[in-house]
This record gives sequence, structure tokens and C-alpha cells, in this order.
Amino acid sequence: MTPTDYIKKQITEHLDYCNSFKETNCAFSAAFINPKNGCRITWSEKCTLIEINLDKITNRIESKKNNGFA
Repeated sequence: MTPTDYIKKQITEHLDYCNSFKETNCAFSAAFINPKNGCRITWSEKCTLIEINLDKITNRIESKKNNGFA
């Protein structure tokens, strides 16, 4: 797998994760369903989870780069 293919795959996985949050009805604010456990979460919690996932993806890409994409 070329470095470009690997990065594309990681970005695609991240976008799939971002799109897996489904909005649900809530009388007071925007609420979403956490795809991993099915619990209702707030918009802020959703953003935090997406940010954590992006950090993981970034670390994977950097690790792979530092190891020469072998």
C-alpha cells in the first residue's frame, strides 16, 4: 500500500466515523446517538469524540510515516 493510499484509507475511516453519529429528537438542544454504545450525547460530546478519533488517526499516520510506511 502506498503512503497516499494509506492516508486516504485513514481519512475515509474518519469520515465514516463522523457520519455515523445520527441526530435524534431532543426538546432542548441538538442531541446525537453515540454509534459505539447507542447512548444519547450532546453536540459538544460528539465534537469531543470526533476530535479524539482524529487525534488517533493522526498518530497512526505519523507513526507509519516515521517507520517508513514499510
